[in-house]
Amino acid sequence: MSTKKKLVKLLVIFYSLVNVLMGFALVLLSVAIVSTGYTYLEPREKTTLLYLLSFGTTVCGLFTTIAGILGFLGAVCRSPCLLALTATILLVPLAASIYISNKETSAVRASVRDKLEEVLFEAYGRRDHLTMVVDFVQSTLKCCGVEGPADWADSIYNTGNVSRTGEPIQDKDYLIPASCCRFKKRCTFARNITLAKNHTPRKGIYSRGCGILIDGHIRSLLEQAEVILLSDAALDIVGIIFIWILFLIFRHDIAKEEADGPRTNV
Repeated sequence: MSTKKKLVKLLVIFYSLVNVLMGFALVLLSVAIVSTGYTYLEPREKTTLLYLLSFGTTVCGLFTTIAGILGFLGAVCRSPCLLALTATILLVPLAASIYISNKETSAVRASVRDKLEEVLFEAYGRRDHLTMVVDFVQSTLKCCGVEGPADWADSIYNTGNVSRTGEPIQDKDYLIPASCCRFKKRCTFARNITLAKNHTPRKGIYSRGCGILIDGHIRSLLEQAEVILLSDAALDIVGIIFIWILFLIFRHDIAKEEADGPRTNV
């Protein structure tokens, strides 16, 4: 085999190995997308586009991994059939990558933000599991409210008939949840703002809104997904070209070997 043919073979082998790694990366990315939805959305709340992104990314990852394995075997074993099958399989992640990367992802961000506002204004203090989710998000991200701490003024937590059992303050007081406190000490004083609803929260309260932080996190995740998917699509295009070139080389060499082989006369 000439040097050029060997170079093409090595390129296909290298591409196949990279494809296997890319496939695993895409599967991990789909897990990250789903975990983001389950972190910031109510349990079992299904956002169609979010799960479309996750499912499509998983399909890309699985087909990319399979194509990588078959391409490696086809190049090493000099099998034109495996190479042709690999090139055909790569059309699936190629099409899926291009399609998903062009989807409008702002709907996902808007859905998450709307759900956070709904939970904060209508469910916090009434539904235990949602209260725990909001407290977890606020304490973990070190944020408070959607836009900021002042959002809690119009929440049902302050305007509705919400039980505050165990709170060392009066029910009529305007409160910010304890998960907004920077420090456990003097938290009761910091979160008790009864003078006016628009009063600036004290220094012991997180000032950044969770909606802003979450939106930035999701936007970053979706941008990373778009970069990975488009990179995978570009890699697939280049890979398909080299795989077909190697396919033609192997088919030509095998046909030549058969033609030059010994003939038997009957």
